[in-house]
Amino acid sequence: MAIRHWLKHLILVLILASGFLSNNLARSETPSLKIKLAAQWQLYKKAQELLLEQVDKKYIPINQRAITRDQWEKTLALNGGFAFTQQDLIDLRRDQALRIKTARTQARDASIIDLDIVRSQQKQASFARRFQKEECYMYTPSEL
Repeated sequence: MAIRHWLKHLILVLILASGFLSNNLARSETPSLKIKLAAQWQLYKKAQELLLEQVDKKYIPINQRAITRDQWEKTLALNGGFAFTQQDLIDLRRDQALRIKTARTQARDASIIDLDIVRSQQKQASFARRFQKEECYMYTPSEL
């Protein structure tokens, strides 16, 4: 039953994608990166559902419930005009670098610890040893 549900969603996505693709190709356009990412996320969600359904089949021995990497990648593959181009990948990497830089800046600005002082005194290793990873998760910034 759940596989039928998954297949209905997949068929709907494929029908919508093929209609969108044929309309855009007729106008010599390709889907935007945003649309490609949305299509990729839909496929990923469906692949997750398939994986969970497969793992949940308790009547099948566990060694037969696995989904191979090849099956997983085929399920996630974007086809036709929805496949990522080299420029799409460049744009994604640039966007990711910007997000990382922004998050780093925000974290540094919000931190009560000035790591520049630690670095200037070359005490990073000593500083890091004083904080066990599991201890860091037990405190909020206001408690440090």
